[in-house]
Amino acid sequence: MPTDPGYAGAARHQAQQILSQPPYTHAPSSSPRPLAGLLHAVGRGLEAVFGPVGRWLVRNLFGPIGSGLHGVFGAWTLEVVVAAAVVIGVLVAVSLVRRRAKISARRVERHGAVVGTDPAALEAEADRQAALGDFAGALRLRFQAGLLRLEAAGLVAHQQTTTDSQMAGQLGSPTFARLAERHQAVAYAGVPADAGDVASAQTGWPQVPGEVERHRGLVEAGPG
Repeated sequence: MPTDPGYAGAARHQAQQILSQPPYTHAPSSSPRPLAGLLHAVGRGLEAVFGPVGRWLVRNLFGPIGSGLHGVFGAWTLEVVVAAAVVIGVLVAVSLVRRRAKISARRVERHGAVVGTDPAALEAEADRQAALGDFAGALRLRFQAGLLRLEAAGLVAHQQTTTDSQMAGQLGSPTFARLAERHQAVAYAGVPADAGDVASAQTGWPQVPGEVERHRGLVEAGPG
């Protein structure tokens, strides 16, 4: 074997030349892409359909808006746009939450009016609502349960009257009149309810049937 030091240098130089030429300087060919033509065709189709619209929006809407904002806020334009987006997002979220709360309240009112609903189940749900701090919902549920108990006892007919005040005048129960007045204020006038309202309903409703029966007895007995 040659021992000349120049031999090793020449060999390295020759190896570098070989490695600097194809195929060593090219990356391996990519894997086959049978859907490439289809994807390119889809992309061209989307560009043909939406491209003009997008360019028109950029040119006639977003471009002028961006230029106007930059003219007003200067270097703070991006921060202002981000802040506005956050505010809009918060407002939309609050609006959705309020809408869901209103829908939930309507469902609670309708739930108690369904024929055959168990008053005990409504009262249990009222207790759960009160424990969660929803005193208005608990008050509405207890009112519906109380009406159902009066119906079951034959003291009122289903949908006998149209308003709570009309029913109070017919029943002749002072306790019912007080409960109905508070229920109307909370359910229809939006007056806030508290734990005291729920407690009053819980203790007041059991007194109503007896008062109604006594009133009926006095009416049937008549004067004298």
